[in-house]
Amino acid sequence: MTDEKPRLIPNGKCWCGCGKDANIGKFFTQGHDKVAEAALMAVQYEASVPRLLAEHGYGPDNSVRDAALTEGGWRYCDYGCGYAAAPSSIRNHIRKYHEQGSTTMGDESTQSGSLEHSIRTLGGLWDTTRGVTVLRDAGYTPDEKHVRGTYRRLAEAGLLVKVQDRPVQYRVIEQ
Repeated sequence: MTDEKPRLIPNGKCWCGCGKDANIGKFFTQGHDKVAEAALMAVQYEASVPRLLAEHGYGPDNSVRDAALTEGGWRYCDYGCGYAAAPSSIRNHIRKYHEQGSTTMGDESTQSGSLEHSIRTLGGLWDTTRGVTVLRDAGYTPDEKHVRGTYRRLAEAGLLVKVQDRPVQYRVIEQ
């Protein structure tokens, strides 16, 4: 016996119950998903998000955010700022908070973007161990070669200056 839920199929009518026709492949007319959500909250949970969370076993001691990250397809922002959400929300967040006038590493991996963000935020001296630690704390499994390559690219971009060869150390250039 499986716990699979049946596949929901749009039927041409708005599922909020208003009786309006929905576009092909859609469950709701525009904005009516939020109407249905608010109605369900009012009927089932006293229009209270804390009540909704408590009814499903979440609260201060059992994080719904952690559950969404491990089971719900959520992920952390690539820039290491701690923001967590669904991938489409992450894209909007990055456009709004991280791409406004800042020079990023563009097409580089999310590890590089996360490391760059930490360097810009924290400043100071950066050696390989510090870079590996920051990335590990952000949930990555970095290697030293990747960290040193990121430092070199950031030095070429004018964010870092190399101050020592062995062991390698870079300092953030004040901007």
